[in-house]
Amino acid sequence: MKKERILKKDWPEFLKKFNAEHQFRPVCVLVGGHEVCRDMPFLGLVYEAKKKDVEVIVGGVDVEHTEHLVHTLRSPRA
Repeated sequence: MKKERILKKDWPEFLKKFNAEHQFRPVCVLVGGHEVCRDMPFLGLVYEAKKKDVEVIVGGVDVEHTEHLVHTLRSPRA
């Protein structure tokens, strides 16, 4: 997989496009090499400019199954 560097000023537009292309796909989230969730739908990445954080949001999308996971990347560089 080819890596692509995206400047912070372009993150909001990139994340909007990325979310639109990948929303609701089942994902596996690894944190530090440990699986924290599997086969939950990807809901989106959110860039919090004031905090300089990116949040990864996955979870249930129906009323019966509302579990969700939010993992925050604090001040990512790339």
